[in-house]
Amino acid sequence: MTKRLLTLVLLLLPLSARAHGGLPVSEQIIWNGDQMIVPTQYWGIFFGTDGGPWRWICEEAVNGDQQRVWTRAGSGAYHVNYFLGVTSSRDGGCTWITATGDISTRHVTSFFADPVEPQRVWAATGEGGDVPWNALYTTTDDGLSWMPVIEKDEYLYGVVVSGDGMTIYLTGTPRPNADAGVTGIPPTVLHVSRDRGMTFTDHAIDFPLDGQQAVVAPLAIDPADAGTVYLSATGAPSASLLVAKGFGATISKGFDVVPPPVDMAGVITPRVGLVYSVAFDTTRGSVLAATSFGLLRAKSGGAFVPTSALTRAQCVSLHGAAIYVCGYNYAPDLAAIARSDDGGDTFTPVFRYDETVGPVTTCGGATPVALTCPGIWQMYADQLGVGIGPSVDASASMSADASTISPPPSACHCRAGARSSKHSNIEILMGICVLGLLAARRSRRGSRDQTR
Repeated sequence: MTKRLLTLVLLLLPLSARAHGGLPVSEQIIWNGDQMIVPTQYWGIFFGTDGGPWRWICEEAVNGDQQRVWTRAGSGAYHVNYFLGVTSSRDGGCTWITATGDISTRHVTSFFADPVEPQRVWAATGEGGDVPWNALYTTTDDGLSWMPVIEKDEYLYGVVVSGDGMTIYLTGTPRPNADAGVTGIPPTVLHVSRDRGMTFTDHAIDFPLDGQQAVVAPLAIDPADAGTVYLSATGAPSASLLVAKGFGATISKGFDVVPPPVDMAGVITPRVGLVYSVAFDTTRGSVLAATSFGLLRAKSGGAFVPTSALTRAQCVSLHGAAIYVCGYNYAPDLAAIARSDDGGDTFTPVFRYDETVGPVTTCGGATPVALTCPGIWQMYADQLGVGIGPSVDASASMSADASTISPPPSACHCRAGARSSKHSNIEILMGICVLGLLAARRSRRGSRDQTR
């Protein structure tokens, strides 16, 4: 290879990373009846049903923060975080308005749509020393105003609410206090309310992981017992699932997620263990946990064990009797969203990003979505491989071994996922492949770099 070509390839690969932040990865399924809303960091929001069609709203129409967390209130209003504050849509995602008040000065780390009041949403903030406190906020008017419920000198990480709206779990880590000589990461504090946020009791979670205190966040409350909550404990690089019972009185470990070593062939696997979400299959008496290395299941109060051959699971969600998982869009899973009808033993692909047919068509002509998304759709479509089809047949068997993950082999389809997970000439081919998209990516990169 010539020095000039090597230089070109090395330049192109970072450009690609800045253009869209990485491969499209589904992270969440929000249900609107039978419609699925699938937010994807750096790539926008995808809307569709099991069987299609699937359409898209560009992230440029929402706000400049590419790493958003999402919720949809019972009223249909959407709320996402911004660099600071909250951006809300009350017309199905067509227009977006940023909130004012105290919350606009703080970074929102998590949302939870209230299960009882359609216009109420809860939001936790985790800003640093630029503000005197963080808070659990709530809105009762679809994001027109946000009021603090509990104020803490902590980084607040997550909030979940029970099905009757009465029990709230909130976690936070005390912010550093140099004057008090505090060093390292202190234990997470679990704040528990049993009266809908009127009062809270506190429990310290002393859980070391990877040589330091883990950061703990609530994932889900057991629908059969509001006193039981499942939490993620995140270290570096490992993670664990914790189960708190008695409204925080006792805490036990469900399982560990430890990244596998790189094998002798040099295959690169995910290097961070994460527990993303928990769902309850009440019909079958199972608890399901989505992790960075696949799906785990505990039957009838037993131990969690891996289930299915999916190599990744960024979310798990029940809809009727079916289990839906945010999977890996590329080989071997070939499923941004996958469905199981047998309790999680096997999964069938429901959606891949290259199946998207185009922008949503329900927004009025003067809305940000209608004005922005159609003009940049072709750039996204090219990078997602729309019109090309999967490089590997969707019926191919899914490997259960995360260390054998390899994206589609036809590297010059100019698809976002057409890169090998190995250090090989496939990356060079990808660099050459994206030459045709360079002009469009430069334009998008410029707008993105201004937001970082």
